[in-house]
Amino acid sequence: MNYFEYLDTLPSVSTDLLNEARHASLNRVSTFVDPKFPTYQFYLLRGKIAEFTESIFNFEHSVAVQVIKNGVPVHVDIGRRVAYNYIIETGGTNVLTAYFNIDDFIQDRTNIHLKLLPKLDCPPAEPIYTVCIEPNRWHKLNVSIPHSVLNIESDRIAITVFPKG
Repeated sequence: MNYFEYLDTLPSVSTDLLNEARHASLNRVSTFVDPKFPTYQFYLLRGKIAEFTESIFNFEHSVAVQVIKNGVPVHVDIGRRVAYNYIIETGGTNVLTAYFNIDDFIQDRTNIHLKLLPKLDCPPAEPIYTVCIEPNRWHKLNVSIPHSVLNIESDRIAITVFPKG
């Protein structure tokens, strides 16, 4: 996998489970708190949604709902190289997941979540790959490469599954 791929062999998530994920994001405090990423919220899930993902992923994993508001800075995920996501709400009509060349950035060493800063005296970095991910389809993302989400107009909500350890 380079950047992204759909996983159409996996079953869709039922309306009841989608509502369970939405409810979790509305009624709990975010598990992920970082002042440098105020537009990103993350809520670990249990219950029926966790039972469902255990039935379709054959590896030990965590499952959460993530909410992105107004985009996120270009970054590399910490603690995971791959994410298996299911978009519930796209966040707009032309929202793009964008990947960038690592050489266009310097690491913000004050941030444990590997926020990347543009190099000084350089033009803004242009994405090297973009994809408009369809809702209600499982997909696999490489999150070890600098990436962001662009053109968000409203909350982008997704179920995210990632290997433990």
